[in-house]
Parts: sequence; C-alpha cells; structure tokens
Amino acid sequence: QSSSGGFSYFYGEPPSVPLTAYALEFLRAAAPYVNVESKVIERAERWLLSRQADNGSWSSSARVTAAIASLLAQIKAAPKALARAVEWLEVQNRTDPYVYAGLLQAHLKLGNKQRAAAVVNRIVELAQSNSGGTYWTLDGETPYHSAIRSGGTETTALLAQALRAAVS
Repeated sequence: QSSSGGFSYFYGEPPSVPLTAYALEFLRAAAPYVNVESKVIERAERWLLSRQADNGSWSSSARVTAAIASLLAQIKAAPKALARAVEWLEVQNRTDPYVYAGLLQAHLKLGNKQRAAAVVNRIVELAQSNSGGTYWTLDGETPYHSAIRSGGTETTALLAQALRAAVS
C-alpha cells in the first residue's frame, strides 16, 4: 500500500485503481479470519473514492467502474459514489455482461428494484447455453487482465453472484 492509500503492482509505482479495488475486496473478505488493520482498509477506501471522476466513472472504463460499483455495493460506505457510478454505467453499457454484474449489484444495494429487474432481463438475454450449462462470454479483458476463457469464467462467476443476490 502506498502512502496515499492505493495499491500498486510494484514498489515505487503509482497506485492502480483496479488493483486497489481488488486488494480492498480481498482485505475486507479476509478481515474476519486474519488480523487486517482497519486503517489499511479505510485508507484504501478513501483513496479509491477520491479517484472517482466527476462523471461518476473510475478510469473512464465501464468495466473498472462496474467492478468498483460491485465492491461498493458490498460495503455500507459511499452511497452517493455508488449512485453516481450507476448513472454513468447506465449511459455507457448496452451489451457487456461484465458491466451488468456490477450494475445489478449496485441497483440492488440502492433499492432500485425496477432497474434491477431490467438488468436481470438483459443478463438473461445475453446468456449462452451449451451442454446443459449457462455462461457468458467476454470480449477483451476484465479490469484484472482476464481474457477469453478466463475472462468469461470471471464474468460468469460475477453474474452468478449478482443473480443470486437478486433472488435472495
């Protein structure tokens, strides 16, 4: 973790928005099982929130913004930042299942039931089936550099989590 609160891939390099989001998600998940200093999490949250653009995005990337929206949907902080991200994502996204995963989580957190239902319908439309299984494919890379098969696997897992949250 850098002195600013973000995380970088290598010592001395500037912090990375996607890496900080990933590290923050990991640290929050690990905290019940291992000793994680709350200040590390708080600093990462502050740094990440400070990197949100005025238009509501992070890194001007729909996938990065969706990943962070999904993370913010899991924590109690920053409902305004989450709402701004949702507004930006709604305009940007039309066909990307990776983005729909984060968007669904955000709508559920914000209590936007009608919008969440519309996203679920779109997710179902984008689903593919093969040999009795359902999955989603991905063009390009995820914010965590998964591509092709691994990107599709990551996308399918995120959508499964989001859809599970939608039915609970």
